[in-house]
Amino acid sequence: MRKILQTLDATPPKEIYRSIIADYDLNLGICELIDNAIDIWYRKNTQHDLCVDIEIDTEYQKIIVKDNAGGISEAEIVYFMSPGRTTNSGRDESIGIFGVGSKRALVALAQNINVKSRNGIGRTIEVGIDENWLNDESWNFNVFHSAKDIAKDTTEIEMFHLRKVVRDDEVDNLKDHISVTYAYFLKKSNIKISLNTEQIQPRFFDDEWSYPP
Repeated sequence: MRKILQTLDATPPKEIYRSIIADYDLNLGICELIDNAIDIWYRKNTQHDLCVDIEIDTEYQKIIVKDNAGGISEAEIVYFMSPGRTTNSGRDESIGIFGVGSKRALVALAQNINVKSRNGIGRTIEVGIDENWLNDESWNFNVFHSAKDIAKDTTEIEMFHLRKVVRDDEVDNLKDHISVTYAYFLKKSNIKISLNTEQIQPRFFDDEWSYPP
């Protein structure tokens, strides 16, 4: 007859976020957010074109990423915040949808993050992440109804107090990185990604280059 010795709490510490900050750069962080926007858009079978707009202000060190992929519902916001949860079934051909990447990208890029999202024509919800929340071992977080609705099916992510200073040459490098990484998607007329109001064009390698399909 087995006897229980003790019951332990296996809730992961907030160090799970802080430990991966050093592994991220601007390119990887932004691409994680683009991945999620593309997956949400495909999953929700949205009829309108997908637009991902990225704004990077190197003077004020601020990043804003907006997309019209479909928005995050009140029921889904917990997946967006929790590192161990995802809406993926494991059978989907997906690259994001609230996986660990989206959370760690936000935390790795900035100390202060504000997320607003509006699923369909519902109310706009809003959540925030800051250093106080990261330093508190509790995983509880507040979800607010925003004082002003954003456009339907839209998510807006604002990142302030960036962990690493972003230079103008890094923004130029990000543009080139997106044009190559998402060339397959960008060649479609219904997917558009812009950086500081400039629409990014797909860039393909010459035929003699060898690269994975």
